[in-house]
Amino acid sequence: MRRIYVFIAGLLSLLYACNNDLTTIGQEVIGSDNYIGEEYIQVTNSSTVKQDSFITSCGEYATDYINRMVMGRYTDKYSGTTVAIPCFQVAPASVPTLSNNASLDSITLEFRYGGNMWGDTLYNPKPQKFYLYRLARKPELNYDNKTFFYNTEPVETEGEKIGETEFYPLIANMSKAYFKVDRDLGQDLLDRLIFREGESGDIYNTNTEGTITFYNFFSYMKGLAIVPDEENDCLMTIHAQSDSLYLCLYYSVDGNPGFLHFPLALREYQYNRITNEPIPEFSSLTDKEQYVPFDSVNISLTQGMAGYMTKMILPPPPSYGEYTTIVKAQLEIKPQFVYDNPVAMPPSIMLYTTNDLNEITGYLFNNSSSNVTGTLVVNNQDTEETRYIFDMTEYYQNLSDMPPTGMGQQILLSVPNDGYSSSGISFNQMVITEVPNVKFYYAKYK
Repeated sequence: MRRIYVFIAGLLSLLYACNNDLTTIGQEVIGSDNYIGEEYIQVTNSSTVKQDSFITSCGEYATDYINRMVMGRYTDKYSGTTVAIPCFQVAPASVPTLSNNASLDSITLEFRYGGNMWGDTLYNPKPQKFYLYRLARKPELNYDNKTFFYNTEPVETEGEKIGETEFYPLIANMSKAYFKVDRDLGQDLLDRLIFREGESGDIYNTNTEGTITFYNFFSYMKGLAIVPDEENDCLMTIHAQSDSLYLCLYYSVDGNPGFLHFPLALREYQYNRITNEPIPEFSSLTDKEQYVPFDSVNISLTQGMAGYMTKMILPPPPSYGEYTTIVKAQLEIKPQFVYDNPVAMPPSIMLYTTNDLNEITGYLFNNSSSNVTGTLVVNNQDTEETRYIFDMTEYYQNLSDMPPTGMGQQILLSVPNDGYSSSGISFNQMVITEVPNVKFYYAKYK
């Protein structure tokens, strides 16, 4: 028995240390009856599903705030048209004392590029236009739902646009872009600062009601929304921080310039309104319980922000019989690979367990401390060999030690941080046009 253990340990060491022909490993370790074999089992039961709603805010009790939001509009041939509208609040950073002869110069909304862009910015870039609106109401925190806002939260705007901007989707241009805000709004803010009204009407009143400073200001300006033009063809992130997203009121007193900042505030009320109009092949995905089988459209899609996930039913482990054991198992997915794709492939894919209702029920674990994650392995010499590799060795080893259970495990493949989190908003996509495989390496010993 000890010889068997030594044999398997040696095979495992060689298997994980070598990328050569694994079927020859161990041939001379313990005789011709002992070898490493390999087998591919197709994942024939796969489909595309779509989340009908997902979290896009941090909630009132979050320990970490959203630090990026997304704005824009993009039409992709796989996922359809996705529109993102960031909604947020600003407030005075302080209340300076101004003389009665202060005069308005201008007012702007400043924003900074957040480092992510999806769209054709290389070969055919065109100007991106955005409009600034005031919200008609401050969003309401739903305490029964842990105060989160979802992508389905409506955007109710008040009156006409109060500003707009236009720029080519290049980083250099975005660093100089800002919204020119309606001058009447700027004059009203300045007048209310100079001619302070009574306590009930003073929007700069610094007294607090509950935990909200400038309570009257939020009654006056309930929030802002950045709405993309219908001709836009890019999605991009912006920094959601007080020093990079703010109103700036410029004024002069006796020829001396000054400015007043209205930085980002009430971060628990920030959210992204994200909508997606799918292509005809996925038009039936009206809620998360619907699915489109791979066989019916010869494609499955996993994409962040638009809500698409790939659902699969994993095959059971092969039954190799006595004196044979699984030494390595991995799910291999060949994505459609395109150089300079306007929508990049994600470097990793999360894998969740699910049920018949396509609900996320947890992570798929290899063991108690390691969940299964797919890693993109790019082959620059032969892009046809580019793969997502999911190491599922321990998962299948554990299954092989248990009696057959019939139907295999249902799983969902998702782009990490699918619009949920503060730092990982992603529109990256994995397009599958070939049937995935689970590859098993097994050791035969006797």
